Amino acid sequence: MYLSEFQKIFHKNSHYSGKIHKSLYMIYIEVFNIIDKLYLVFFEKIAISILQKKTKKNGKF
Repeated sequence: MYLSEFQKIFHKNSHYSGKIHKSLYMIYIEVFNIIDKLYLVFFEKIAISILQKKTKKNGKF
């Protein structure tokens, strides 16, 4: 979700490239991959709970 925005920012600032910049970029990718996975799991759980509540009320999908 957020990764593409950071990629754009880093590509704009590519003239700052170097070992430090590349390592920071890798850290950002790792952090945002973890955040993306957490968000996906979180929203998946919410969606399942909403579906379960609706199916309990209606008795069908």
